[in-house]
Amino acid sequence: MDIYRRIEKIPKPGPLPAALTLGCFDGVHIAHRKIIRKVVERKGADCGSAGLITFAPCPVLAFCPEPDARCLITTLEEKLGLLEQTGLDWVLLLPFDAEMQRVEAEEFVSRILVEKLNAGAVVVGHDVGFGHKRRGDAALLRDQGRRHTFKVQALDPVTVQGEVVSSSAVRRKVLDCDFSGAAAMLGRPYSITGPVVRGNRLGRTIGVPTANLEATANKLLPPDGVYAARVRYENSESPAVFSIGVRPTVDNTGTLALEAHILDASPDLYGQIISVEPAAFIREQKKFNSIEELKHNIHQDIACARRILSTPAP
Repeated sequence: MDIYRRIEKIPKPGPLPAALTLGCFDGVHIAHRKIIRKVVERKGADCGSAGLITFAPCPVLAFCPEPDARCLITTLEEKLGLLEQTGLDWVLLLPFDAEMQRVEAEEFVSRILVEKLNAGAVVVGHDVGFGHKRRGDAALLRDQGRRHTFKVQALDPVTVQGEVVSSSAVRRKVLDCDFSGAAAMLGRPYSITGPVVRGNRLGRTIGVPTANLEATANKLLPPDGVYAARVRYENSESPAVFSIGVRPTVDNTGTLALEAHILDASPDLYGQIISVEPAAFIREQKKFNSIEELKHNIHQDIACARRILSTPAP
């Protein structure tokens, strides 16, 4: 899959038009994947390539209440890694800057979809919105398709247990610690991926070494607390206790820390990329009166995590 960060870098269209889709695609959930499958199918039917247009930074960030809000289900790197698996030929990353936000939907269609990309088929979700103030919906696309002679397919909503699948719904489930519900919509477990960095090594001194995960800016996180989790690393998967928070017992700086204590193993993961999949909430963060009290509670967390992770999913 080719990744283009400037529209000028995309090769000139060939004799066959392109099948494509456009949107934020935060999470690359099962409804997104259905759209992408239809795009890839169109390539085999009457189009020469299958592409996807998305934006960087993700438009979700523009509507978050705070500049540093953690609201992305997938970072850009995670998103591109997931899209790599779908059969797309290319992804175009358009800058979501002030200039782009002013582009009217009709201009976006004529200048980008038609002139630059030679769109032959455009597949979108039922709730598509693009262009200035998100005026570009499925009805506008159909009208523009008739004007510029490309086909438009707007898919019906995808539901899980009666609930419409959307990025907003996935975010709510993660924030509610409903990780099985989030996984059902994502088609995979929700995860936090990043490099392991050096910590203060306190965990090792009290017999519970941790892998300290670097917190990626704007990545959606569950509420602060302690979780039963699974950690993927070096082609392995291990049960773990995962802590999100400011470590009130041992650190008064207020710095966010993501720490995973891997059960039954002590691999040296410094510098490696790992993925943590929270499975269930255990307890809130708490300030203990002593290191001994902290250690005692950690061992209780470990026992709780073992029970949770050994219980088959319903």
